[in-house]
Amino acid sequence: MITRQVDALVLAACDENALATVIAQADQAGIPVIMIDSGVKSDLPKSLVATDNVEGAKMAARKLAELLGAQGEVGLVPFVPGAATSELRERGFKEGLQEFPGLTLVATNYSQSDVSIGMNVTSDMLTAHPNIAGIFAASEPSAIGAAQALRAAGKAGQVKLIGFDATGEQLNALRDGVIHALIVQNPFKMGYEGVKAAIAALHGEPVEPVIDTGVTVVTLENLETLEVQALLTAG
Repeated sequence: MITRQVDALVLAACDENALATVIAQADQAGIPVIMIDSGVKSDLPKSLVATDNVEGAKMAARKLAELLGAQGEVGLVPFVPGAATSELRERGFKEGLQEFPGLTLVATNYSQSDVSIGMNVTSDMLTAHPNIAGIFAASEPSAIGAAQALRAAGKAGQVKLIGFDATGEQLNALRDGVIHALIVQNPFKMGYEGVKAAIAALHGEPVEPVIDTGVTVVTLENLETLEVQALLTAG
C-alpha cells in the first residue's frame, strides 16, 4: 500500500514490534498512520484508537468484588505472555484488586489464546485452589475455556466468571449463568474513529494521540437494553 501511494493507513497490529519498520516507511513517504485496537512500539503513528485495556480490566476486578462481597480467592486467565493487550489487562486486573484487600489472587494461568488450553489451565486452577470464588478470563478463548472448565467441574454458577468481549458463545454462557459479566469493547467505534482521525490528519488538523473507545460491563440484567443491544449489533 505504501508503494501504491495511498493517502493514509489505518492499521491494527497483531504484534507491537512487527509493524515498526512498515510504519517508519510510511512516515518517510508522508503517509499518516492511525493505529486501531492495539498499538506498536513507535511514536510515529498519529493516533491510537483503542480500548483502555487497563481500565477495562480494573472494571472486571470491581465487578468481581461486587459479586463476591469483596472477599475470597480469585484467579486470572490472561492469554499470551508478552502480548501487549494481555499484559495491559493483567496489569489492570491486579491494580483493580488492590482496591479490595479481601480479595486474594491465587493463580494466573495463560490460555495461549486457545479454548482447549484455557479449559485445561482453568481446570488446573480449580484443582489447585478448591476454594477459588471468582475468575477473570481476559479474552474470548480464555472465557470460553474457563466456562467449559466450570461446567465440567460442576461449579458453573458457583464460581463467578468475568469474561472479555462478547461472542455468541460467551453471550450464551452469560444467559446460562456460567458467565456473570462481560467486559465489552466497541470495535465499530474503533474503526469509525480511526477513519475520522486519518481524514483529520490528511487535512492537517490536530489529532488526539490516544482516543479511548470505551468499554461496557454487560450482565444478564442489562443484556436486553437498547444501549447494550446497539453495542452488540453495531456494524
